[in-house]
Amino acid sequence: MSTTTTNLGLVKPALTDNADITIVNSNMDTIDAAVGLKAPISSPNFTGIVKIPINSTSDGLLISLNSAVAAAGTTQATATALTKDMNVVTTGTGGVVVQGATTGKVVVIINRTSSAINVYPAVGHYFDGLSVNTPISLPTNGFIELYGFSTTQWNSTINAVTNAKNVQIADTGNIITATNTEDALQEVVGNVNVHLADAAHEAGKFYAYKNIGGAL
Repeated sequence: MSTTTTNLGLVKPALTDNADITIVNSNMDTIDAAVGLKAPISSPNFTGIVKIPINSTSDGLLISLNSAVAAAGTTQATATALTKDMNVVTTGTGGVVVQGATTGKVVVIINRTSSAINVYPAVGHYFDGLSVNTPISLPTNGFIELYGFSTTQWNSTINAVTNAKNVQIADTGNIITATNTEDALQEVVGNVNVHLADAAHEAGKFYAYKNIGGAL
């Protein structure tokens, strides 16, 4: 007596059954239809919800990490090349070079050295609206997140803040307008020594208040 397979229901004739070519053809059609439902390996198209396998030691999606990068060099050509998604620069001076931009890719760089470092794009690539090959200075204990916008451009979190225009800060009854957030808030440490650029005073001068409440 014939039986069927568990997943596809293919007919398995018993050893005592006569050979039947129609059963063989039917099984082949069933297998072919099942294979046709699978996404091609080279260019898969998924429908519904794609589930990411859970790592054996963590429920989160793991990213590649280099927690001991050494900065080096003084130019784009001599700086340390980064190869990981998250990079912690702990030693050295000079700079690092980010891998080539890829749409949708995310790279994080943290500077744990005692001085600012230069973060360079790959040759022919650029950050935000900066010129091609132009670096971004990353201060001590600072970090930058880079988001691949195209195959040559990274968008960065650091320039999203420092290049903001026309920031308005409300005082009691007054509005102080600054050209960018760096001019508006130069330093905040423990709610003291907040410096504001006042357009009514001399250009390039900053005036200190005792606390944020007095400054804003």
